[in-house]
Amino acid sequence: MSKAGDWKEQARSAFEISSDIDNLGAQINAFTSKEFTCYYVKSIGEHFAKSFEILSDIFVNSVYDEEELVKERGVVLEEINVSENTEKNQRL
Repeated sequence: MSKAGDWKEQARSAFEISSDIDNLGAQINAFTSKEFTCYYVKSIGEHFAKSFEILSDIFVNSVYDEEELVKERGVVLEEINVSENTEKNQRL
């Protein structure tokens, strides 16, 4: 295992992220709003450094499959369209 402050050379897989968080007895989650997306880890204080390392790894070392990005882009654009249509209907 790496020590706090040492970055892994390769990104963790989704399974490794989940497993590492579970091994800490912590929880990882995310939510979105119209303006931002928030990712967070809930853990006890003594696991702060490791929790921060795992969360940071998601941002610093992420690897994305091109096909998944194309699919997710479609989902996001559809959510934007729904949101804009809802706002227009609420103004009427």
